[in-house]
Amino acid sequence: MIDNAPDTNHDDLFKKSPNNMELFLKTGSRYERLNLRKLLFIKTAGKYIELYFENDGKRLIRISLVNFLKEPSKIDLIRVHKSFVVNTAYITSYNPQEITVAGKKIPVGRRYKEELSGYMKQNTIDLNTKAGTAK
Repeated sequence: MIDNAPDTNHDDLFKKSPNNMELFLKTGSRYERLNLRKLLFIKTAGKYIELYFENDGKRLIRISLVNFLKEPSKIDLIRVHKSFVVNTAYITSYNPQEITVAGKKIPVGRRYKEELSGYMKQNTIDLNTKAGTAK
């Protein structure tokens, strides 16, 4: 299970910028700057995670999702499935079974429905409820 992944030192793999809005990913002998503000979602892929970015495609990093999420960041991420974490800034629609991020449908796991539902209730205006009636 991914939650029990051992802690390892990933300083040689990537570094966060001082403002925690950029990720420097080591590719060979150089570091590539990735803007975390444009991160759409993260998907697990075995011992790797796939980072999906707006307009920049995806990047593969060898680190567990749990260890990646331990790193401080100023973007608002929410786990919606054992294999998916989404950037809340890019959520375009939601129902109890799936969430849509930039046109990509992502399943919502049973284990994560309550937390996601709470987040959505806090950040949603319900247009179906009637406001108080004036007399």
